[in-house]
Amino acid sequence: MSLVRSLKEKAGEYYLGREQAPDRTKSGSTLHAAASVAILYNDSDEAYYKKIRSYVKLLHESFGVQRVCALGYVDNTAKELPRYQVQKLEYMYFTKSDLNWHLKPTVSLMHFIDEKFDVLIDLSTSPSLPLRYILKASHAGMKVGTPASGAADLLDFMVETQENTSPEDFWNQALFYLSNLPLQ
Repeated sequence: MSLVRSLKEKAGEYYLGREQAPDRTKSGSTLHAAASVAILYNDSDEAYYKKIRSYVKLLHESFGVQRVCALGYVDNTAKELPRYQVQKLEYMYFTKSDLNWHLKPTVSLMHFIDEKFDVLIDLSTSPSLPLRYILKASHAGMKVGTPASGAADLLDFMVETQENTSPEDFWNQALFYLSNLPLQ
């Protein structure tokens, strides 16, 4: 990691700690009872993007979730975006070009942040400062993730995972708990 990137991350950690979390109503919800679900993820390649699409389809078809929105962070500039990554109704993204100097997203993500999703699932299995800014600012009723994301203090429901657990394995564990436990 370069010195500049390291300084940006340190500053970002400082400013994230100073951000006010919104007033929100925390509520537990199973996927069977959820009307809306949001997914946060680091978009790494087209194969992973296709998995995200399959997760969205599964939430619609198997659990009857009416609204699913996936927000991905692409660690490239907007000019370097791959062709598969285009804005669609249920799939949004932001890039390095959309971050300020201390890695806080500056694009108009307010509609995503302000939406009161029943469940927000953070699929990141390693720390991502831009996704943690979104996670902290979200008004979602229940925020789910793994401590490996570096956002344990922002989560309402944590799924413990082994070291080096893949996002797919985390997804399967989260799906198990969110579909079988009586959460309220």
